[in-house]
Amino acid sequence: MAYNISVKYPDGETRWMYVQEGIRLLRDEGIRYCPQEPIIYHELAWIFQHKVGHNMDDHHRFYKRQWMNNMTAVLWATPEDARNSKGVPNFDELINPPNEEVAARVRELRKKYRLDPREIKAVAIKYGRTTLPNGKTVDALDWRIPETHSIYWAHLGLKRCSHNPSREKALRKLERIIYQSMMYAFERGKLNWNPFDNQYEFQDVTGAGGSTRDYMNLSASWSTIPNLDITAKAHEAYEEMIKQAQESRGEEIANTFGMAHFNFLRRAANWFYYYNREEEARQWLMVCVRLYPDKVRIYPGYDFENDTLNLDEFVRYKLEEDVKRGNFDKTQALFTGLLIRHFTLLGEGDAEEADIALGMAKEVVDRYNARFANAKEDRVSLPPFEVIRILRMRAFLLEESAVRAAMLRTAVGLADGQLPDLPEPPPLQGPTPGPGQ
Repeated sequence: MAYNISVKYPDGETRWMYVQEGIRLLRDEGIRYCPQEPIIYHELAWIFQHKVGHNMDDHHRFYKRQWMNNMTAVLWATPEDARNSKGVPNFDELINPPNEEVAARVRELRKKYRLDPREIKAVAIKYGRTTLPNGKTVDALDWRIPETHSIYWAHLGLKRCSHNPSREKALRKLERIIYQSMMYAFERGKLNWNPFDNQYEFQDVTGAGGSTRDYMNLSASWSTIPNLDITAKAHEAYEEMIKQAQESRGEEIANTFGMAHFNFLRRAANWFYYYNREEEARQWLMVCVRLYPDKVRIYPGYDFENDTLNLDEFVRYKLEEDVKRGNFDKTQALFTGLLIRHFTLLGEGDAEEADIALGMAKEVVDRYNARFANAKEDRVSLPPFEVIRILRMRAFLLEESAVRAAMLRTAVGLADGQLPDLPEPPPLQGPTPGPGQ
C-alpha cells in the first residue's frame, strides 16, 4: 500500500492515504499480533525514513507537511510552541499531563499513533541529547520530522526483539536503520521556514478531545537543512555499531560500518565549514584523520609528515564532488550553509572571503539547475539564485542575533529593521493572453 499501490494515483492526498494505511497496518496490527518480530519494526521504520523522509516520491513534501501537522497537533498546544521549542516537546508534561488539554493530546498520541511518551523521552535522550561546545545541553531530535520516528520504531524493535537470537539478521537491519536515520537527521534534520511567509495561515480543525482550535496550515514554503547539533550523537551511534560488529560479527561487517562512519565524518567537516563553524569543522576533520588515516591520505591538502589535513583544500575538493553528485536535499543544505557563511563574513567586513562563499553558493545552484533544466518534477526544482539569496538574507536577519543582523544591514545598506525585497519576476515570454484567456 505505501509503495506499489500509492504510486498508481497522481494526487498527493490519495497517495498519502495509502502510505498512512501501510503505516497503520504495520504499527496497529502487525506489532499487536507479532510484538517480537523485528521485520515489522524495520519495515515501519523504513517507510518513515525512505518513503516519507526521502525525496523519491513526487509528493514527498506533501507527506512531510501532513506528518508535521499530525505531530504538531498532539505534541504541542499550539504551532508556535512547536516552532519555539525547535520540535522538542515537553517530555515530562506528556508523561504526567498537568491538565485535561494535555491529557487529551496524550490519549490521541497513544491511541492514534501508538507513541509512548516515556519511550519518546528515552529515544530523545539516547540519540538526541548532547552538550554543545559552549557547554549548553540540548535535545537535538526534532519530533516533527519523519527520520526521528524512524529512529523511534527501530529503537523500540531492538528493545523488544533483542532477546531473540534466531532473528539476528533482522536485528542487524534495525541497527542499520538507526545509524542511517541518525545520518539523515544530521543531513536534513532541521526545519527552515521561508521568511517571506512570516504570517502563518490558520484553519479551524477539531483537535484532541473534540475541541476546536487554531491549527497551522503548513502551506508556506519550508525546507530542511543539516542539524549540526546532532553530530556528536550520530558519531556515537556509528562507534557503537562498529563496536558491536567487531564483538559479534567479524571485521568484514565492522569495516562496512567503518566506511559509512568515515563518510559521515567527512560530511561533518564540510557542513560545519559551510555553516561558518570552522573550529568545529577542524575538530571533526581531525577525528576523521585520527580514526581513518589511511583513507584521508588520498585527499588534497594531506600533510604526510605531520598527519594533518588542510581544511580549506579538503572542503573545496569535496564541494566539487558534492556539486556533481548532490541531490536536492544536499544541494539545498549546501547553498544555505554557504550563504550563511557569506552573510556572516560580509557583516564582519571580510569582503574577500564573503565573495568566495557567495561564488561557491551560486555555483552550487547554477550547476544544479543546469543538471535538472529539463526535469518536469517539482520535487527537484529550485528557484533562480537571486531569489534564493534574498530569501536566505531575510532568514539570516530574522533568525540571527540582533548584533549579527545589524552588522549585515550596515554592510548591505539596509535601514534598522528593514528586510530586502524579492526581485521582480522575469517578464512572460510569448504573446500576452487576451481578455478571457
